[in-house]
Amino acid sequence: MASTTPTATTEEPAKTAAPTLWSPLTLPLFRRLWIALLTENICSWLLDVTNGWLMTSLSSSPVMVSLVQTAALLPILFFALPSGALTDILNRRSILLWTEASLCFVSAILAALVYLKMLTGPLLLVLIFINGTGLAFSMPVWQTVTAEIVPVAQQPIAYVLGGHAKSQPALWHALRSDFAAAG
Repeated sequence: MASTTPTATTEEPAKTAAPTLWSPLTLPLFRRLWIALLTENICSWLLDVTNGWLMTSLSSSPVMVSLVQTAALLPILFFALPSGALTDILNRRSILLWTEASLCFVSAILAALVYLKMLTGPLLLVLIFINGTGLAFSMPVWQTVTAEIVPVAQQPIAYVLGGHAKSQPALWHALRSDFAAAG
């Protein structure tokens, strides 16, 4: 007589491999966004160096040179909370596209003004502030998108990779500066 009661199986459930540092990069969408984030940060660091250099060539005033970093970082202080709230309310893709387009537009204006020799110190500070505002509004989107496209098990590693994409340009900038100073 066959028993109809279920019996426990002795088979163990299939084990999934522990995620590695590079496993989130196997996801095509995350990989594309990570490369975009890395590229954005490299360009951002290049722009920071260029802005400082430009200001020293436009003005010998230490105050104007120090205002370069103030203009770049003050938008983060002003807009960190509102940008996070807007990220939760509005379409994240639209925010990301608009902020990235604005960053490209500001960079194009800056390049044109330098080429035409029409750039002044105060105008450079305004453009840096606008660029910083775009970055302040894009940062929460980058962080939120990671949680949406990466499986929960891989999210901690994806955040590490995101931090790596943010700090890698700084590392190379510091190394380049050290080699330039030594040479």
